[in-house]
Amino acid sequence: MIKFHLKKILEKENLSINQVSHDTGINRASLTSMSNNSISMVRLETLDTLCNYFTIELAELITFIPDDYIVQVPLQPKNGEWIYALATRKPIIENSEKNGVMYNADLNEIPFIVYLPEKYAAFSFCSVGMPIRPVKTKIEKELNFDFKKTKKWLDFLTKEQALNICKQVITVFLNKYAKRKNIEILSVMFNADNVRQEVMSSFVFNVNKNSNGELSLELLKSV
Repeated sequence: MIKFHLKKILEKENLSINQVSHDTGINRASLTSMSNNSISMVRLETLDTLCNYFTIELAELITFIPDDYIVQVPLQPKNGEWIYALATRKPIIENSEKNGVMYNADLNEIPFIVYLPEKYAAFSFCSVGMPIRPVKTKIEKELNFDFKKTKKWLDFLTKEQALNICKQVITVFLNKYAKRKNIEILSVMFNADNVRQEVMSSFVFNVNKNSNGELSLELLKSV
């Protein structure tokens, strides 16, 4: 998502949209939409004019904010050690619901794997991302997914996005699919490569249980 900071700049400089429009020749409606972050298209010439007018860098006028992802876990057999999940950009789902139109699943859903070995006890290890060696062959035989797309997606995720995705999918996994419910501390490796098992982020969670037996995650450490 692209966010414009024109409104803050106008307040800081004590300028009105009318004044900026008069001085720069930029359409008032365009400036208003930019100020409200409702503009869908802007010319490079307009950005150049505004940066020169305010004597600022482009990064002070606009910033890129990565979209949040919504994780869906389709109903699947409880094999105990791993599940697959699908991540979709939040705006894609919101626009679909708002307009009552299905989005293109093949284009917008990114498959990934959660792997939690059964042999660990209170302190456990979990992998999120690409299928890793202990179950890689089995997963690729059972699932007809293009993990090349997953690899590209993982390479561009921020740590904040990875953390949000981990919380969503692991909470579902622990409550609905994992055989073990005695986990107290969970170390999560968010991996981006199923060959070198490259780790892009890692998190340590405290696993809490409420009075109904439902498990939730509390972040203890992020690396």
